[in-house]
Amino acid sequence: MYRTRRMDERKRTSVSGCTVGPDIAVLSLVIVKLGNAELPGLTDTILPKRLGPK
Repeated sequence: MYRTRRMDERKRTSVSGCTVGPDIAVLSLVIVKLGNAELPGLTDTILPKRLGPK
């Protein structure tokens, strides 16, 4: 059970399977494998690293 630190903080819920509905406000995704086609605005541009080495 996740206890929020503040009253207005969003509640974390675990989702199992491929259930995506209109009631889900935020999705946190990680691209694991690239396919043949590029995703416009996501995989077609290369961004430089924000932070350099220490």
